[in-house]
Amino acid sequence: MSEDSGLLDSIRDQLTKHALPYYSFAINRWNRFQQSSRGDIPKLHLNGRDVVIVVIDCLRADRLSRTGYHRQTTPFLDTIDMHRTAVSAAPWTYAAVPSILSGLFPHNHGAGYVGDYRDRGSDDGEMTSLLDETILLPELFDAAGYETYFSTAIATAELSVRGHLPHCKIAHETPADELVSEFLEWWEQTEGPRFSYLHLGDLHEPLTVPNEKPFGDIPDVDGLRRWRYQQANFGPGFNQYREARKKLYDTALYFVDQQLNRLMSHLPDDALVVITSDHGEEMWDRVELSEQYFAGKRGIYGVGHGHALIPEVLDVPLFMDGVKAADGVVSTVDIAPNILSESGVEDPSSLQFDGQQFSEIMEERVAHAGEIGHGLDQQAVVTDRWMLTRVSESDDYILIDRECGEVTENKGVVESLNKHFPNRGHSGPQQEIDKETQDRLSDLGYIS
Repeated sequence: MSEDSGLLDSIRDQLTKHALPYYSFAINRWNRFQQSSRGDIPKLHLNGRDVVIVVIDCLRADRLSRTGYHRQTTPFLDTIDMHRTAVSAAPWTYAAVPSILSGLFPHNHGAGYVGDYRDRGSDDGEMTSLLDETILLPELFDAAGYETYFSTAIATAELSVRGHLPHCKIAHETPADELVSEFLEWWEQTEGPRFSYLHLGDLHEPLTVPNEKPFGDIPDVDGLRRWRYQQANFGPGFNQYREARKKLYDTALYFVDQQLNRLMSHLPDDALVVITSDHGEEMWDRVELSEQYFAGKRGIYGVGHGHALIPEVLDVPLFMDGVKAADGVVSTVDIAPNILSESGVEDPSSLQFDGQQFSEIMEERVAHAGEIGHGLDQQAVVTDRWMLTRVSESDDYILIDRECGEVTENKGVVESLNKHFPNRGHSGPQQEIDKETQDRLSDLGYIS
């Protein structure tokens, strides 16, 4: 990273701030997608219970204060009893959101990449969309007569599910307080039953800078909203930058927690509310490991998401009724079948989910994760105790003990888990990326 990186980040932030309003009509708009005349969407008999899904992009499970983190980042979320750490089905939004909404692992829903090496900023790998036969929760609830709502501050949350949403609003980089206010306005103006999805982007690059600073002032360090020091040659100023950026992340999380409190205070007690994340975020936690296995051609490692199947990127919080009933590892693909169960569907398994009802998850359950966003293709199999990641091109294996977080060697565990890796699944059709979406992906750091 050059000495001018902070200045360049500042210039890009200013261009984003002042240029995007000219495109506000295009970016902050309601999109009514043309639904194909699909005859394969079953009309379920649901109980009319309102459903609210809130996804907090880039939220690591271990950054909640209830986990013992040293800052009180989430005083409101700490009061919610129904909580577990879940494993995301993918390390970046594009493949993770379809897993939340379809109950399928990426190798079955089709949205991701084709190729052993992926880089959205080059010709490496082909980006694919959902398989035509993939059915999402918004489609099921829409067919059942629900009013549906989908709003996201992160464009990639919409991109992979495009064409499967009755309504969608892309509010590029809109902070949580504004998104929550818009959502509550819709809620008050809409008669139920309602199905809604809200995707908050405050923890994603570029980080939101809230007015309130509960942990003290944020140091005046260049480039905090984005990523610097993306290689091992950290050099002078790294320690100050790292601690300042973590403080800004924690401050943004506290801000999001406040907005969740405000949102929940307006919802009826019987609403089914799900709060989770699509993936976590690495913050120089495993620099040497990332350099060895995950750097790829870009030479960027140790920070962010999309590049590695490791606990810091895959472990996410999940707040949902019934989640404590699971005896084994919980995955984000379990969200969809449990929402349908809580909504009156007697046998969600008839819809052929990869996810399971919480009460049916046994101790020996093995979950999957895959679909790298950039770098070398990887797959992971995960149990309550272990995470085994395989790098496809090199056929390297990384075994992590989830109890202590350390990389370890255990031939017996590797042999046992190795047989659970899925076959390469079916990929959807090639994804078409328009100029507006390209610009959003660039602003989010996905395209250099």
